[in-house]
Amino acid sequence: MTVNIVSMQEFNDKVKMSIPVHQLNSFPRIGDVEGQSFECGCGDTHIMNFEQHFFVSDMHLFKGVFLSPDCGYLNALKLKKLFSKGIENLFSTKFLEKKDNYGFDNYPDIATSINQFKQYFNK
Repeated sequence: MTVNIVSMQEFNDKVKMSIPVHQLNSFPRIGDVEGQSFECGCGDTHIMNFEQHFFVSDMHLFKGVFLSPDCGYLNALKLKKLFSKGIENLFSTKFLEKKDNYGFDNYPDIATSINQFKQYFNK
C-alpha cells in the first residue's frame, strides 16, 4: 500500500473539521490500537506507541491526526475499521517544525496541541 503524501495546505483542508486534543472534553477510546503497525508518510512501517506517536487532533469515527516527531511526519490515521483489523493511513504530510504554527491554519488550533509535545522534538 502506498501512503498518500499531500501538501500542508491540502492537509489543513482535510483536517478542518477535526478537534485538537487540547479542546476535547474526553479522549476517544483508542488505547487498544497500541502495538498495531501502520504505514507512515516517511516510507517506514511504525508500531503505534502513544509515547512516540502523538495524538494531536480527533477526526471523529476513530480517525485522528498523529505526529511522529522522530521521522518528522504528520499522519491522518483510521484506527479502527468496521470489518478488519489494522490501522489505515489516510494521508500524510511533512511536519514543518520551523514554520509558524507548524504550517497549520489558525483553525482548528492543532499547533497548540502539538506544542504540548515540544520537549520530544529533535531528540
